[in-house]
Amino acid sequence: MDLSVYALKSREEVYVWLRQDPDRTIAFYNKVYVLLAELPEGNSLYIPDICKESSFEMFIKMVCLYILECRSYPDFTEYSSFIDFSADFCTIKRIPAFRPSRSLPPLVSKRLGI
Repeated sequence: MDLSVYALKSREEVYVWLRQDPDRTIAFYNKVYVLLAELPEGNSLYIPDICKESSFEMFIKMVCLYILECRSYPDFTEYSSFIDFSADFCTIKRIPAFRPSRSLPPLVSKRLGI
């Protein structure tokens, strides 16, 4: 099963749903947001196990939107944990944050914000 056809190409795809049924769209996004925000590092979700086939498109587009929003947060760095899809978009995983195995020199720590 390849769900990558549902990947978000433009935020306009979500705005169409917002204009048609704002209450349902916002409620759906909020459920996706909580699900992903609470997903522990290293854990994954298999989309066909948690979502009806009729909702695959909206679910995947909302996950894409969540990913875009998280990456725009001021405290997001390349060392933050993040949500990512498998190549076929069937699985979502929270990739663990990078944690150095030893202390970095002060100059490097300051520059990286650690």
